[in-house]
Amino acid sequence: MNGQNTNIPEKKKFLFVSLESLSGDLAWQIKKEGHEVKAYIKAKSDLDVYDGFIDKVENWEEHIDWADIIIFDDVEFGVVAERLRKKGKLVIGGSRYTDELEMNREFDGT
Repeated sequence: MNGQNTNIPEKKKFLFVSLESLSGDLAWQIKKEGHEVKAYIKAKSDLDVYDGFIDKVENWEEHIDWADIIIFDDVEFGVVAERLRKKGKLVIGGSRYTDELEMNREFDGT
């Protein structure tokens, strides 16, 4: 070991996909830890949020192959998240089921 820290994680590429800028603070922290980060923000009113802190992309789907980990921080991406998981991508975020739970408060899951 010779005093070397062998627990240093491998640097990863994170792609954040958001309707609004909900997880920029997490993205910034991950970037400060030495990982690569890109973010997509759908809401036009939030496009300038986190300017200068994290790199933003206009079309997140063009960066799927680039990313090691894709983070969906809001609803409406469940179907896409499930499809990417089936293709072997590491995905953090919802599913078709959790989207339904959030968007339809009457939904009981049965």
